[in-house]
Amino acid sequence: MPDVELDVRSIIPDSTAATTRQALGRLGIASILDVHRVQRWRMSFEGGDAYELAARLERVDVLVNANKHRATTRILDGMPGEHRPPRSSRPRSAARSVWVAVESRGDSRASTTLSVLRDRLGFERLTGCTLTEMWRLDVASDSLSDAQGIGRRAMEALLVNPQFQKGYLLDD
Repeated sequence: MPDVELDVRSIIPDSTAATTRQALGRLGIASILDVHRVQRWRMSFEGGDAYELAARLERVDVLVNANKHRATTRILDGMPGEHRPPRSSRPRSAARSVWVAVESRGDSRASTTLSVLRDRLGFERLTGCTLTEMWRLDVASDSLSDAQGIGRRAMEALLVNPQFQKGYLLDD
């Protein structure tokens, strides 16, 4: 069965992203002009229509608060481990975007969300749920390789805790 991927982004100022940009600047990575965050939920299910499930998931307040979030869905037939950057607006003209995906091993948010969706909200066909934090770093650089190097530094300095997380630099 295909999986449903749900990208959830904030339409109000994201204080976590703003704090992350400030912290990266204080850690000596001052060339990051802006930081944006997207939560990517990937749902596995058995039986039923993937498009119907995707439409239902977009309306679940546990995942998408209509007052502060926008969501986009995608139906995936691909391998579970592949990562792609979310569809997003372009950065400022003087910046290059670098996407970082962060996965937490044994993430309790994903297992708790799966339990709530299945047991309390009627999504009984769901069989799995993962959460990936997607960070878009807008870097003041003309060079893609320089921007990716800064993205790697940001992963090592702040975005990824190697004790329980894996980070990936994504191709845009």
